[in-house]
Amino acid sequence: MADTDSYPIIEVQRDQRVDTEQLGTKSKFWFRRDDGLWLFKFARDDTGEDWAEKVASEIAALMDVRAAHVELASFDGKLGCAVKSFVDREAGEVLLHGNEILAGQVLGYDQYKQKRQSDHTLSNIRSAIEKVFPDPVHHNSILMELAAYLVLDAVISNTDRHHENWGLLLKPHVISMDESGHMQGGLMATVAPSYDHASSLGRELRDEKRTALLKSKHLGKYIRGGRGGIYWSAASPHGECPLKLVEMGTKDYPAIFAPALQQTCEIDVNLLVKPIEKIPAARMSDMARTFAREMIGYSLNELRKLLK
Repeated sequence: MADTDSYPIIEVQRDQRVDTEQLGTKSKFWFRRDDGLWLFKFARDDTGEDWAEKVASEIAALMDVRAAHVELASFDGKLGCAVKSFVDREAGEVLLHGNEILAGQVLGYDQYKQKRQSDHTLSNIRSAIEKVFPDPVHHNSILMELAAYLVLDAVISNTDRHHENWGLLLKPHVISMDESGHMQGGLMATVAPSYDHASSLGRELRDEKRTALLKSKHLGKYIRGGRGGIYWSAASPHGECPLKLVEMGTKDYPAIFAPALQQTCEIDVNLLVKPIEKIPAARMSDMARTFAREMIGYSLNELRKLLK
């Protein structure tokens, strides 16, 4: 059962709407609250997209992974979640998506390809970041933060890390003043917070399927059968399972994955599953909670094996 101390629900009003968001496949729109600009995302019926987004954002915070701020929400009686914008538009900041970064650095990369983009590989991501940021200290810092997002994906089994679901934030800033007294500017780049985690924690399953998977002890098979948005190689038939991607990435790029992996594996699993208990009962069934807890427990145990 959910705790009595459940997460609050934002009731979005019609007069708060700003515009309609076009990127992506699900209905959503921007709205304003006193503390800024938010994106309301409708949850399709019986999909758990709302609670998956909320739980993922809270687990990210427990893992010390920067992620978008998410709250449960409703609009006109319809369930959804609200995501606070992390782009400082007033400062001229823009979000450069992963597909745009890769298209500028990887020969022949099709940034408009929506499905089966097999060039979206860990190797190509690493190569593109190293080309954009030649300084080893800078690109290693960025790659380690991106690796932390992939460790988060492994913990929650997020299968939607496609090439528009990660990126960099670019903000104009003053570098120096020339001899004439004119300001010389440039762009400051930081990794955007992790976002779009709705395809996580088996949220798409019916309770009957969850029960069957647990009874048959096929939970691990289900998790490892997940197809993520990042490929291991361009020749791979499908995106790699998020857990398997971290296992393989840790082997080939140990320095990049080690910090996030070590930090995550030190967290008590009982702490990581706490956010699940704070989802209101009307939004998440008891079996969905049990299944999500078991998924996290399995994945965390598998990640800990990488440190042995």
